[in-house]
Amino acid sequence: MIEDLKKDLMEQQALELRSECDETSDEDHEPPRNWSSTLRQIKQLKSENKRLKESNYKQIVEAIRDLPAVVQNLRHITEQLSSFSKSSSAESTPVRLVRSEHLPVSSPASPQEESV
Repeated sequence: MIEDLKKDLMEQQALELRSECDETSDEDHEPPRNWSSTLRQIKQLKSENKRLKESNYKQIVEAIRDLPAVVQNLRHITEQLSSFSKSSSAESTPVRLVRSEHLPVSSPASPQEESV
């Protein structure tokens, strides 16, 4: 019984495949007639990809150059926090933590604001 169902299914799939092949014409599979424009587009896309890769590489290198300054700032902040926590624990006064949602939000300065 299962074998019969498998055979029926295979026959149906074969019929569907044949009908799909008949519906598609040879015109659908013709290559473009103007290969020179296609090759020109491929060349342009390759050069654009190369340019984008170089641009991304430059951004990554610049970010890596900035890392030592960022690390130094983080060390400075952690030193300040540790000295603050040591001084507050020495005074034995409870430290009141302020949630970030209550802190005032300031907008970053933009070059347009400076020029006005």
